[in-house]
Amino acid sequence: MANQILPIPNPIHNIIPIRFNSSAGLYMVSLYTRDGQLLQAIPVNITSEQQDVLLPIRHAQQGIYLIRVNPQDGKPGYTLKVINK
Repeated sequence: MANQILPIPNPIHNIIPIRFNSSAGLYMVSLYTRDGQLLQAIPVNITSEQQDVLLPIRHAQQGIYLIRVNPQDGKPGYTLKVINK
C-alpha cells in the first residue's frame, strides 16, 4: 500500500482527525502556525495499515495550520494544510 496521510474532514474544528494509510511504525505529528511557529508535537504509534488519530488543538484560533508528519524510520515526511473554523 502506498503511504498516504490525510486530514479528515477539512476544515476542522479544534480537533484534527488524521487518517494514516501507511506502514505501521512510529511517527512524530507536529502542528505549526502558518508562519512556522511550533504549537505542539506528539509521537504517534501506528499499528495497522489504516488507522485514525485525533490531534486536539485546544485554544487555537480560526485560521490555517500546517501539520508535519515525520516517520521515525528516516523516510520522507508529509506536510498537510488544515483550516480551523
